Amino acid sequence: MGLETTQRFVFAGAFAVEALVVLGVVLVVVIGAVGWWEYQRHRSRWLYVFLPLRFVALGVVLWMLAEPTLQTVRRRGSPKSVAVVVDSSQSMDVVDPGATSGQSARWAEALGERSGLLARMDEAAVALALARSSLAQLTAAMRSGMNPERARRALAQATQGVEAFQKSVRALKPNLPADQADIADELDAVLDRLTRQVVPKLDELNDDLGSEAFLESAERVERVMEVEQPMGELARRMRKAADRFADRYAEGPDARYLGGADAALSRREMARRLLDKAIPVWKRRMDQSTGLRQYQFAHEMTPLVENSPAEVPRANESDQAEYKTDIAGALNQLVQERSEARLGAVVMFTDGQHNAERDPVKAASAFEGLPLLLVPTGSVQHTHDVILNHLRAPRSVILEDAIMVDAMLNAHECLGEELEVQLLRDERVIQSRTITVNSPDFARRVAFRQEADELGSHDFTLRVEPTAEEQFTANNEAEFSVEVVENEIRVLLADQTPRWEHRFLRNLFKRDQTIEFDERLLEAQGSRWSPTDKGLPETEDEWARYRAVILGDIAPERLDVEQQAMLERYVGYRGGTLVIIAGRDFMPGAYIDRPFEKLLPIEPADSAWRDQAGFNLYLTEEGRRSPALQLAAEDVVNQRLWRELTQKLPLYSLSIHSQPKVNAHTLIAASLRAGSDRDGQSQRAFLCWQHYGRGRVVYLAAPVSYQLRLRRGDQYHHRFWGQLLRWAMTRDMGAGSKTVRLSTDKDRYTQGDGVQVTAWLSQTDGIAVSGAQSQLVVRRDGQEDATFGMEEDPDEPGAYRAVLEDLAPGPITIEITGNEVKDLLNREGALGRVETFVMIDSQDTRELSETRCNLPLLTQIAEAAGGAIVPPTALRSAISHLDLAPIISEDVSQQSLWDRWRFLWIFVGCLTVEWVIRKRLGMA
Repeated sequence: MGLETTQRFVFAGAFAVEALVVLGVVLVVVIGAVGWWEYQRHRSRWLYVFLPLRFVALGVVLWMLAEPTLQTVRRRGSPKSVAVVVDSSQSMDVVDPGATSGQSARWAEALGERSGLLARMDEAAVALALARSSLAQLTAAMRSGMNPERARRALAQATQGVEAFQKSVRALKPNLPADQADIADELDAVLDRLTRQVVPKLDELNDDLGSEAFLESAERVERVMEVEQPMGELARRMRKAADRFADRYAEGPDARYLGGADAALSRREMARRLLDKAIPVWKRRMDQSTGLRQYQFAHEMTPLVENSPAEVPRANESDQAEYKTDIAGALNQLVQERSEARLGAVVMFTDGQHNAERDPVKAASAFEGLPLLLVPTGSVQHTHDVILNHLRAPRSVILEDAIMVDAMLNAHECLGEELEVQLLRDERVIQSRTITVNSPDFARRVAFRQEADELGSHDFTLRVEPTAEEQFTANNEAEFSVEVVENEIRVLLADQTPRWEHRFLRNLFKRDQTIEFDERLLEAQGSRWSPTDKGLPETEDEWARYRAVILGDIAPERLDVEQQAMLERYVGYRGGTLVIIAGRDFMPGAYIDRPFEKLLPIEPADSAWRDQAGFNLYLTEEGRRSPALQLAAEDVVNQRLWRELTQKLPLYSLSIHSQPKVNAHTLIAASLRAGSDRDGQSQRAFLCWQHYGRGRVVYLAAPVSYQLRLRRGDQYHHRFWGQLLRWAMTRDMGAGSKTVRLSTDKDRYTQGDGVQVTAWLSQTDGIAVSGAQSQLVVRRDGQEDATFGMEEDPDEPGAYRAVLEDLAPGPITIEITGNEVKDLLNREGALGRVETFVMIDSQDTRELSETRCNLPLLTQIAEAAGGAIVPPTALRSAISHLDLAPIISEDVSQQSLWDRWRFLWIFVGCLTVEWVIRKRLGMA
């Protein structure tokens, strides 16, 4: 529809035309009566002249009061468009098995030549759902203010949808098989309630919507919701009935499944074929001016170059887009393009496997007034698939320690099969186990314990042998690397008095052959314990002899300001590891406002936590992933062990210094056993840590870790402290020498993530090296793959950082090079390269970790958008229930015809002529 111009003559005065006519008739009678009276009095023929003059003047006055106006109306119609959006991520390449499910039957019928009972059932359900959607849009629009024309159109769409549903159900019922009596009864119940409760109120709304008083009333929203809510309930009942019918239909003899060559159709190809059939039907039913815009999306949405239903391409093979499904991003972009493209509706094909960060349900809530039709693509049942995910393994371990490897094994539709899980090192199987699948949706954590018996870097693979019927094997294995380093760990254990925590740690380190420790006990307590001969280290080099320092409740006079400054340099510049165990008397409260305070990862809270009921400890999300806290291979068992730590011997007091700093990492948090946080603190930390310069500071808010020995001996206490110390020192053990060290923030990355690399350069005496020119060389299979420059951190002398982008999947080696690096290594006498190893996981493991159509998520998205789930069988008819009429805009201009000077002069002239004649005849 283009520009349409019409003109009309209107009276725009404040008085109605009818009132002016009545007034004119009355005045004509009055003027005639006055004229007759004057004629009887004066018997003058001039009175015949006065009457026309008076009537003309009266006509002029009435003309001006009516305010005649020439009104020009320009109507411009802007056609709407329908956006068809197809998911092109890798999961859409899945070929679903021909299982006997309702979803499979629907796709089979939708892609068949004729529509049967199943299609008519779905079409009826969608008609009612879209009618309810129109009412929901009307309700939302009325809350924010809606012009009457759009309100009437929304209500008209709802009414048409209800009428279409009634017509469909009445035609469908006689054709239902006799064994579908319960479905027929449900249709009767829905139809009866709709006819009795909903239709009369719809008729009332249609009558009232023409009233301006109704549109301005406060009750208008409640009136619409009185219709919308029962219609929503009936739409859900109808959908459930349609789903039951589809499931039964799939098992019946009349089901027409994909056969022959069609049996190998992927989800993408099914969407393309359905569009081939639907778009010609849409074009016949839509307004000729309605446009069709087609898009594809994976990690982002892009328009299709060819505006053809046959073109639904997959993402570029070399592009990482295919490994990510961002439904929220696509919805956000559609909302942004809504006005420019004048979208009237959105039809989206997707399997719902959203794996991006943004929330698609939140994005859908911005679709107010824009119908969103979601076509679930793919089977809602699991395919025959074995998935290995959530792999956890240490980045580096001490020689002769255990390498703990665990992962989650999921097996779908493999009931009764035996799965062989293998651990390989350097392509050789070193361990394997057989697991029997005992449920259709099987999930179990598998763990391996392998001794680190050889120095160096070792490549491992955790693999599940594919089953005979498995179609996807890319998610059956995961690779990782572990660096095995020297087992010499020198530890300083210092405390003021022999607290229980100190005693058990002392005995533990005595029995651990991999730890060489020095004890510093500063005060005697009883006859059994006496102070050690030596005090705390007095020089920086003495502190630097230790890989880790564990400090207990030490008084400030025994750790003076000078020693605190040396300890700060030990951690910040020499990369030492400091473990602080809070005490009742001194640590850490006595060190506030002293140099030592900067090392603490915590700060004082408003008050100390003390409670007669005690406290519970629980692992945070970061703590659950940390190798330092893996007391058991099974995650559930591991969490239970930490809960039991204070349940069996409760912790009744937590240091006031338990509020983590902003940059601190909390691994174990504390909560009041009684329930709510009485002090209003957002979080209290029992075990937390932070980076400080090149080193790491670990803090325990209470000396109770020895309770891990309760009824279990050394089993968990030894493992906790052994893992904690090794994990805390991993940063500098993993790669490098005394002068050149290299570290990454993680040991595993997903393709597309940036690898954050930090290098520390220092002289042999520990002095930082600034201004160095260094590079990172990335090697793959021994061959150079890429080179990246490093930049010095202005806030940390001697620290150089880089972020490595666009790395391909697989294990890679990262080496630091440069003239300064070579000089430092030569002076130290270090041999070999300084390098570290990381694994880049392919994103397809995330994309294929779950291949079912996520129908619950799609349902949430549809409800948030005020749209509907549309089965493929109902797609062709769904377009008929949408308001796709062009958007009409009117421009009204008015040209007044009464405000002319000539009308005033005529009025004045008539009165003047009568006055002059009267003066001359002596009648004035």
